[in-house]
Amino acid sequence: MIPFDRMTYRQTQFFKFGDKRLDKRAERVFQILLGSDLSAGFPRIFNNQYELKSFYRLMNNKKVTPQKINAGYNQGLQHILAEAAVSQEVSPKVYYQYQDTTYGSYLGRNKLDLGYLENINDNGVVLHTALLTDTAYTPLGISWQKQILRDRENYQKAQNRKKRPFEEKESFKWVESMQWAIQTQRTLNARIIHVADREGDMLELFNYALTNDLDFIVRLRHDRLMEGQTVKIKAYLSQQPPKAIISRQLLDDKGQAYVAKCALFWTTIKLPKVTKSIQVIYLRQLDNLKLNQQTQWAIYTSLPMVIEEQAIQVLDVYTHRWRTCEDFHKCLKSGCSMEKRQFDSAQAMTNCITILSLTALHLLRMRHLAVFEDAPIEKVLEPQQIKLATILADKYLKTVDLLECQPHTVRWFVLILARMGGHQGIRQSGLPGWKTLWLGWSDFKKLMDGIILSMNFFNPT
Repeated sequence: MIPFDRMTYRQTQFFKFGDKRLDKRAERVFQILLGSDLSAGFPRIFNNQYELKSFYRLMNNKKVTPQKINAGYNQGLQHILAEAAVSQEVSPKVYYQYQDTTYGSYLGRNKLDLGYLENINDNGVVLHTALLTDTAYTPLGISWQKQILRDRENYQKAQNRKKRPFEEKESFKWVESMQWAIQTQRTLNARIIHVADREGDMLELFNYALTNDLDFIVRLRHDRLMEGQTVKIKAYLSQQPPKAIISRQLLDDKGQAYVAKCALFWTTIKLPKVTKSIQVIYLRQLDNLKLNQQTQWAIYTSLPMVIEEQAIQVLDVYTHRWRTCEDFHKCLKSGCSMEKRQFDSAQAMTNCITILSLTALHLLRMRHLAVFEDAPIEKVLEPQQIKLATILADKYLKTVDLLECQPHTVRWFVLILARMGGHQGIRQSGLPGWKTLWLGWSDFKKLMDGIILSMNFFNPT
């Protein structure tokens, strides 16, 4: 893996707006954003009038669009994946692409009309994002993103949507995000597995994936008849004897984790109008029912399903969708204050949302490192940064912290950042949140920048 900070910079060095000055300005904007408190207002982030004016001009420039921003970013992401492909030990290398939709709400903006969301009086953007991770669920980048401004004239005209071709419907966004993966798979000899919640349960998505040799994991939503059966799929699954009994961690309605005994069943099925047979996995909670809640999952997949371990692996991959997508939305809305930004035009606002999405991915990667990583520190830091971290460890880490990690590991570095950001320690407060980590990371970067400046000042070449 490329060191943490350099990965993001590499992903933002391929902008092509048709003007080299704009390209450089966009790079500079990202450098400032990644070293700042992203929840602050732009006048505070860009702490002089010239940088602030340059940023606003970038957002309002007609040559700058979300499509061009994402195209440059995707090129940087593909370069990173190509480097990983050269050094890979397993071929083909596997990645997961998690998809989800959220809303950006901008009610009360008199000069900004973006479109409706769920009600006619809403004002906002529908934001659909595909996030790419490796098999350790490390966020690598945004592989695809689309912003939809819903025309108020089409509100509550469902009958018209049904008459339109699938390619013209809003739901086509789930298939559009797969198109990027086709070329990437062929170029890098990789496998990209698409993961979607119940909104992605569409026959068109299944057929597109099967036709283009793409794998998918999608949670069941629609209760359909299967070929060769007289009952619908939900009733069919509930009647089947389990193939395995497992213990599994689940989440209640408030997001609290608990362990329950579950029945696990899997089989191959054929759905009408789907070109090939697919697999379905069914998980049903048997005990430890919290508040009379019985968890039931049914998941479609194109992956082979023969043994219990394969079914559990698919469940694990799907479970990480919540951590990946929900935390990304929190990073974007709370960490980057997406819905608090003030622009008077749809163009400037959508450009801003795109820029903030890419910085939110940086926050998401930080959150992942805090929870999952216990790798050598060289995985995320450059040699000079490691020296600084060693010095800061003596100042910030307590004896109790060293019981939670090994020195010079990613977890050790995360605990340093947590203490710098004001965290009181894992045993007292649990794992640090991404806000705390970002505060520590911002201070760490400022110290590193100061060291580099002093070296250049006192030892000019």
